[in-house]
Amino acid sequence: ELLRELTTTREICREVPDSIDPMLYQYGFELNEDSPLLEPAEYSEQKSVDVIVIAIDVSDSCCDSETMSEFWSETYQCISQWSRNGYRGEFLILQCDVEIQKEEWLKAEDFTEAPETVSIKGFGGTSFVPVFEKIEQLKERGQRIDALIYLTDGEGVYPKEETDYP
Repeated sequence: ELLRELTTTREICREVPDSIDPMLYQYGFELNEDSPLLEPAEYSEQKSVDVIVIAIDVSDSCCDSETMSEFWSETYQCISQWSRNGYRGEFLILQCDVEIQKEEWLKAEDFTEAPETVSIKGFGGTSFVPVFEKIEQLKERGQRIDALIYLTDGEGVYPKEETDYP
């Protein structure tokens, strides 16, 4: 659902209440004598996405080949869906157990197919905190993070505070 929401391109129209068109304002006086014609300007924008973080739990509890295969399959399905939809942002793929073991940046438009082999590092304990700390570091440097997709069995140490991104 999150990917579908983020990949749906739609126009967002907004009124700018502080921008009354002076021509319409004056025209209203000419038409209605005592009543100006007040209509705020409108503008529209396309929804854009900068970075989607995909974190993959590479802890010991997720190390069986079936689970890892499902995680990587899901990861590359996400990226290919975005690539087909013309998405121009980036993906940050993080492999994490108790610390971030591997970091990889991918551009959706450069993505053609999943690699035949994937290098996996980790297989220790589980802590989700390093991924959230990494995202905070990126945000402090001015990077906009639009969403985090965490592929995990859910067993581990969580951050204490809620994030401001889905």
